[in-house]
Amino acid sequence: MSSHGDMILKKKGASRSTDLNQELFQKILKRKGMVKLLESLLNLTDSQLSAVKNIIDNFKN
Repeated sequence: MSSHGDMILKKKGASRSTDLNQELFQKILKRKGMVKLLESLLNLTDSQLSAVKNIIDNFKN
């Protein structure tokens, strides 16, 4: 059985995760064209997504 302290820590961790998700979602909404881009990425096959990732990785270097 969990102690009361464990429950508080889990709630704080969940809250932090929710905050990060909200922050990411706001960034996506603010960036022009990002929602459409993400929708397009979600429709790619795994191999197509891997190819896109490789292209992006090349830009980082």
